[in-house]
Amino acid sequence: EEAMSAGQLADAEQLFAKATQLDPRYSEAWNRLATVHYLMGKYEASLNDIDITLELEPRHFGALYGRGLVLQELGQFEEAAAWFREGQVVVPISGNYAAAAAEADAVAKALASRD
Repeated sequence: EEAMSAGQLADAEQLFAKATQLDPRYSEAWNRLATVHYLMGKYEASLNDIDITLELEPRHFGALYGRGLVLQELGQFEEAAAWFREGQVVVPISGNYAAAAAEADAVAKALASRD
């Protein structure tokens, strides 16, 4: 966590990868690795890590939100919005998911209108 916070992403990647090897059933290690991969711009690796996180903990709200963020970076705004809405179901009192879904929907609509 300290390496990630300090911007030492390569070190953080190694540490979280080691954590996933030591305990492959620890969903938070996979989620942290997904976050590091996202910050490094390794979006496909991040999605893979999120898949594992959600397999271990289907209601992991951070992974649901993270998937939406990664999909936005990949230009998949409609799919991102769907994942943000899924997160809203898990954490209904949070307005973050609804706001993110609305923003992704707006971008998707704007892009579709240009075609």
